[in-house]
Amino acid sequence: MNTALKCCGVISFGFFILALSACESPGQVPNESSTAVVDEQSEPAIEYVAEQGLSLQQRFKKALGYLEKGEYQQAKAELLAYQVERPKSDIVNDLILQIDMTSNEYYPEEFFEVTLESGESLSTLSKKYQGSVFQFYALAKYNDIASPNDINIGDVVKIPLTSFAKDAVAEASKRADVDDSNENMAQAEEDASEIIHSAESSDPESIVAAIEAQGTVPADQRPKAIEAYLSSANDILSTDPQLASLRYAFAGELLLVSKKPDLALEAYQDSIAADSNNGDAQEAYMQLEKELTDKYHRQASKAFRAQDLDRAIVLWDKVLVIDSEHTNARIYRAQAIELKEKLSALK
Repeated sequence: MNTALKCCGVISFGFFILALSACESPGQVPNESSTAVVDEQSEPAIEYVAEQGLSLQQRFKKALGYLEKGEYQQAKAELLAYQVERPKSDIVNDLILQIDMTSNEYYPEEFFEVTLESGESLSTLSKKYQGSVFQFYALAKYNDIASPNDINIGDVVKIPLTSFAKDAVAEASKRADVDDSNENMAQAEEDASEIIHSAESSDPESIVAAIEAQGTVPADQRPKAIEAYLSSANDILSTDPQLASLRYAFAGELLLVSKKPDLALEAYQDSIAADSNNGDAQEAYMQLEKELTDKYHRQASKAFRAQDLDRAIVLWDKVLVIDSEHTNARIYRAQAIELKEKLSALK
């Protein structure tokens, strides 16, 4: 996620000064030879070529799906095609590195072990200990797991001891003793809250101007700020779509830090629709989409195992609203419905 998010409740505005990355028309696969992947070890050699006619979001989902199944050659072909259209994508560039590098090149040799618990996956572990849900493939390679999906509750997973992992472990041990005594930060929040509160509540532009002048959004002013940024973005969408895109995206950041990820995802969608060249919004959307679909799919699977079929179906419906091409959600949802009908017939 954008580093502008601060758990203390104050959010910086670095997002607004980032340059927009250039992008060609989505859905076009550039020079096929530049995106093809050849497996020369097979007999005969197999060439993997990116699928044509996909949008950037569709291509990214395809690549993730291939990686989750361990089909890294086809995944790389899709990622290379994505990379040609958007070369500055940190997520895609890093996924290609995970494929190309050995696990000890990507991660240090030192590690500690955790036991996979209910609701956890390689994605959740990589998010927790490496800072990115998209490092699941590198974590699978590190553990000699051919397919990241091929992992079960009770499995022992090696976690590379990166600096982020060290910090995550240390943070977990002292989370109960969070120090809120920073007087300067508290004073900054108090000042910003007063300025934003004094802005005309009926005028979104006035509120936006007050926030941007102060440069922070205290926690108690987030709801007001979110409403103002979304309203302002709607008002200027037809006249200044690039600025509207930035304001939708910033509302998404505020919603995310306010623990409203589903609404944040919608805001990022609006941001991308307003300006498809907004690479920061694209990256934020892709990460949040992955996190939410993984979360709801895990919860649905857990409910299914407990035979809470109604809850499982509702949760898989949520997955499919976010990602209509989520194969596992479609399959397991159909199984839940079939089982529910059979149980009803027995009554």
